[in-house]
Amino acid sequence: MHTKKIPLFLLRYVIFLSFTLSLDAQTLAIFGSSVANGTGDMEGTGGYAGRIAKLMEAKGWKVVNVSKGGDNTTKITPRIHKDLFPTKPDYVILGLSLGNEGIRSNDPIEQARVFEKYRAGVLRLIDSIQVAGAKPIIMNCYAHGWFSLDHYRHTQEMNKWINQLPYPSVNVLGALDNGAGNWPEGYENDPWHPNAAGHAEMYLAFVPSLLEAMAAGKVTPKRALGDDYTTLKNKAKGLAPVVLDIDQTMHSFSTSFEFKDASDGVLLSIIGDQSNVHLSVKEGTLSYQSSNAARPATVAYDAKVWNCLTIAHRYATKETLLFLNGQQIARLREQISPQQIILGGDEQLDRANSVGTVDVRHWTVHRSALNAEEAKALYYHQFIQSSLEVYIPFGQSLQNEAQSLTKVKINQASLSLSVEK
Repeated sequence: MHTKKIPLFLLRYVIFLSFTLSLDAQTLAIFGSSVANGTGDMEGTGGYAGRIAKLMEAKGWKVVNVSKGGDNTTKITPRIHKDLFPTKPDYVILGLSLGNEGIRSNDPIEQARVFEKYRAGVLRLIDSIQVAGAKPIIMNCYAHGWFSLDHYRHTQEMNKWINQLPYPSVNVLGALDNGAGNWPEGYENDPWHPNAAGHAEMYLAFVPSLLEAMAAGKVTPKRALGDDYTTLKNKAKGLAPVVLDIDQTMHSFSTSFEFKDASDGVLLSIIGDQSNVHLSVKEGTLSYQSSNAARPATVAYDAKVWNCLTIAHRYATKETLLFLNGQQIARLREQISPQQIILGGDEQLDRANSVGTVDVRHWTVHRSALNAEEAKALYYHQFIQSSLEVYIPFGQSLQNEAQSLTKVKINQASLSLSVEK
C-alpha cells in the first residue's frame, strides 16, 4: 500500500503549532480564601483574582480559581489534593491572610504563636505546590478594617519575611494601606474585605508580565553584589539617559535608587496623567517639586557619599512619602498615575535643566507603595522583590533583572561604567 508523504513545510508547521499551543496552554490556579475568591467586589468581576484571570486568559492561559472563604493555612490543607491538584496547575497564586489565621488576638503571646503558625503553614503549602510540579506566587498579607498597630506590625514583618523567599510575591498591602494597616476610606466593603475599587488596586500591584517572565525562565531577583556603578551623562539636546514607559495602568508605586556626585539639575522625573514630578539637586539640597504643589519639599544632603532615595506613592490615600537614607523626609498630598519615569533628567528634549552627571546604582520600580520599614530595608542593602517590575543594578548589568519583561530605554552614549574604589 502506498503511503502519501506529508510535505516537509507542513510537517514543520504542525510541529511549530503543537509547540506554540503547548507553550500557551499554561494553567494558573488561584488558591486562597475569600479575598482571593473575590468577596467584596460587588461589581461581579471576581475581585483581584478575576482581573488577573482576564489578563492571562487574553494571552491564551487557562485560569482556575479554587479559593474558599474562611480558609487559613490549616483549613486549606485538605483541599490541596481535593481541589488544587486536579486542576493540574503550572503556576499557583497563594492568597491567604494573617486575619483568617487569628492574628487579631490582643494577647502578644498568641499573636506570636499565630505569626509562626502562618509562616510554617506557608512553607508547607509551597512544598505541596512544588510537589505538584507547579511554581508558587505569594500574595503578601494585607490590610484589615479592625487591625491594631500591633497587628499591622506583624503584617509588615510577615511581608518582610516573604520578601526573603526565592519565590515571586505581590505587595497588596502597599496597594491598600491607610498607614496603620486598615483599608483606606472608600476602598472597604467590610472589615474583612476590600470593595470593588479596593480589589482593583490590589490587582494593579500584580506585575502584568510576571507569569510570562517566569515561563521564560527569569528567576526571582536578588540585590546585585559588588560596588560597581554607572555614571549618567547628559549632553545638550540629547536623549534622556534612562526612560521607562509605563504601558499598563499603574497607581500605587515606588521608585528607589542610590546616587552620589550629582551636578545641579533634575535628577528624576515622573510624568503622570494629570501631574508631573521633578526631583532636583542644587548646591547640596534635594528638592521634590510636584506640578500640583506651590513649593517644593527640600532637604540638605551630603553629595559626596552614596545616598538612597525612595519615593513611595499611595494612590488610594492620595499621598507620597519621600525617604532619604531610610528616613522619611516628606509627606505630600497628591495623586499620581505615572506614565513615564525618567532617571537622570527631565522630559524636555533640551537637556539644560537635567543633571550634567550623576553616579547611580540599584534602581528599582515597584507596582506598590513601600512603607517606612521597607524603605529602611533598601537603605540597609536588603531587597524588596514583591511587585518589583524594574531592577537595574547599574553595575555589571544594565538589563532589567526584575521578574518581568518590561523594557527600559537606555541611551548607551550617556553611560559610563565605573567601579567603586
